[in-house]
Amino acid sequence: MYFHVKVNTTEIGKQLRNRRKNRRLSAQFLADALGCSKSTYTYYERGISSITIENLIKACDLLGLNWIEVVYNAKNISERTTQ
Repeated sequence: MYFHVKVNTTEIGKQLRNRRKNRRLSAQFLADALGCSKSTYTYYERGISSITIENLIKACDLLGLNWIEVVYNAKNISERTTQ
């Protein structure tokens, strides 16, 4: 079974970037933890690339975020901008 939820990837990235900066962590630290390059991780933060749910969960765990809330907030932003 698959679910498709349209979310604003830029908003997900903003949430990740803001928390990372507040925690004074480098993008390289998150990239290493996720097993991707720094440029790939920064593409996630900028909303250029979509982050997998697995990597989103890992990043949120590292940053002390609830991944469900991150997706919910991004979904709500997406819904407001498309109406």
